[in-house]
Amino acid sequence: MTDLIKPFWWRCLLLVLATLYLLPEAIFNAQLVSLVGLGTPSAEDLEHLELYGRAVSGVGVALLLADFLPKAMVAKVGRGIISFIALLCLVWPVVFFGQKYAIEKTLIEPSTAEQRQFATYSAALRDALAINSIKVNDS
Repeated sequence: MTDLIKPFWWRCLLLVLATLYLLPEAIFNAQLVSLVGLGTPSAEDLEHLELYGRAVSGVGVALLLADFLPKAMVAKVGRGIISFIALLCLVWPVVFFGQKYAIEKTLIEPSTAEQRQFATYSAALRDALAINSIKVNDS
């Protein structure tokens, strides 16, 4: 059973990194709520938040997968750090670019120009109702 337990330093490192990871994740969530709460955000603001979110996700997935590295790869400090950096260099770009590809293929490409235009109008109407710039009369 002790053959499966990874070194104490590795477990501590992952705990510290996972705790530090919570900071950019919390910042992303706060920015998302703030940006969407203001109404329809600008395309530039959305793009910046999307890039930041994808970057944070890549780090999070690398941290998740780091726990699955074999004990032999993390037995020594130097080897463990090099293994983690190699994992990060492999996983981060796959997640960063894979999310963009998946969203484009599953959500954007199947939609028609009409559906996207309707979504834009719906968002504008929702924002106008939220700030009371238009009123709906009871009939």
